[in-house]
Amino acid sequence: MVKKIVLITGLGSIGQRHVRCLREIYDENIEIHAYRHRNLNQIIDDELRMTEGDPSKKYGIIIHDDLDVALICNPEAVFITNPPDLHIETAIKAANMGCNIFIEKPLSNSTKNIDQLIKIVDDKDLICRVGQQFRFHPFTLLIKNYIDNQIIGEISSAEFIYKEYLPGMHPYEDYRLSHASNKKRGGGVILSLNHYIDIVCYFFGYPNELVCFGGTNGNLDIKAEDTATIIFNYRKNNGRINTVTILIDFIKRPKQMEWSFTADYGSIHADFSSNVLSLNDYKNERINEKIPLSNFKRNDLFINEQKEYFDLIQGDKSFQTLPDLKESKEILNLSFRIIESLESKKIFSM
Repeated sequence: MVKKIVLITGLGSIGQRHVRCLREIYDENIEIHAYRHRNLNQIIDDELRMTEGDPSKKYGIIIHDDLDVALICNPEAVFITNPPDLHIETAIKAANMGCNIFIEKPLSNSTKNIDQLIKIVDDKDLICRVGQQFRFHPFTLLIKNYIDNQIIGEISSAEFIYKEYLPGMHPYEDYRLSHASNKKRGGGVILSLNHYIDIVCYFFGYPNELVCFGGTNGNLDIKAEDTATIIFNYRKNNGRINTVTILIDFIKRPKQMEWSFTADYGSIHADFSSNVLSLNDYKNERINEKIPLSNFKRNDLFINEQKEYFDLIQGDKSFQTLPDLKESKEILNLSFRIIESLESKKIFSM
C-alpha cells in the first residue's frame, strides 16, 4: 500500500489532535510531515494536558522549518493548523503547489485574499474544506433530521449556549498571549467560537436580521470581546418567525454547552456535558425521552471529518458535510457583521 503523505502546518493542540486522529485512522500507512515555527517542546494530549517532550518523536513526524521546503514533499493534503491570521497566506502557498487543503476554523481573521485562494483552488480543481467538527456530532445528525423533516413541527425558537473559561481552555500556556485573546489575530469569543455561528446556519441557513450585545465584560485582561449574546431572526415564507439566540463567553466556570429547540409539537434539549439529549415529541407520544450518548469520544468528530475529507479527495462525494471555501467565507462575513453589530449597537437586515 502506498503511504498517504500529509503536511501539518503547526503542532499546537489542534495540530497534535489531527496527528493523533490521522494515526488512529491510517496507523503506519501515513507519512506525516510538519512545518514548525516556534518548535515548542510540548506534547499536548486529548485532555489538553501538557508534558515536556518532542511531539515529532512521539508521533513519528518529519519536521521542516521552511514551509516552501516542506511543500516539496508533495503532500496529498495540507492541514492548516496555525493561528487564524496565518491561514490564508499558508493556504495560498499550498494551493499554488497543487495541494489539497484542510483549514481549521475560523477560516481567517479577515477577508483579505480569500477570493484569491478560491480562484486558485477552483483553477487547479483542488479539494479545500474548513474544519467544523460540530457538524459531525451524533446529536447534530439527529436534530437536523427532526428540523428538516419537521417531525415536531416548525421550530419557533432555539437557544445555543457555549460558555467556557478562557484560561482553562489551554491551561499549559498564558491565555493572554494566545490568538484567542487578541482581536487582530482572529481572537475574541465571536471568531474563536465561530463554529457556533456555523452550526446555527447549518441547521437554519442565514438569518434575515441579526443583533449582538456584549463586549469585554469580564476581568480577563484580554484585547477582544469575551461575551456575546447574538440574536438571529428567520422570517419564513408562511409569515412565521424563528428566533435563535446564541450565548457565548470566555468567562463561565464550569463549562456549559447546551442546545434547545422549541417547536409546534414538542421540544429538544441537548446537554453536551452529560451527553444526554432530551426529546419531547407530543405528536408521536415520546414524552421526556432521554437519549444518552454512549461510547462517544471527542476525537470521533475529528476522525469523521478527516474520513469525509479524504473520501472527497478520492472522488467520493456521497457526503458533503464539511463546508467549502465559499460557504466558509459566508460564515466569516456573517461573523464580521455580528462583530459590527456588537460595536455599533445596531440591528442589521441581511
